[in-house]
Amino acid sequence: VPPEWAQASDELARDFSVGYRAMIRWRSGPMFLEPALAGFDYAMTLDTDSYFPADLGVDPFDLLEREGWVAAFPHLGRESASVVVNFMHHF
Repeated sequence: VPPEWAQASDELARDFSVGYRAMIRWRSGPMFLEPALAGFDYAMTLDTDSYFPADLGVDPFDLLEREGWVAAFPHLGRESASVVVNFMHHF
């Protein structure tokens, strides 16, 4: 975490459990280095409370391939700076 974000990110991190912070940390980069995922072109992660409220109408992996995308997100939002540091380094 850059020094100028350290205090704010530390204060924000207190709102989340250690397990949640470990999961976010893993998803922020180390998961892309997992040997078990090396043979895959794409991966999808879902939280335990995630669900699809209706048929997607499209295969998300076909869409990524067809459009030449490397990532897709279902919505845009703000994340704590401490969970996204160096995220784009992995693309």
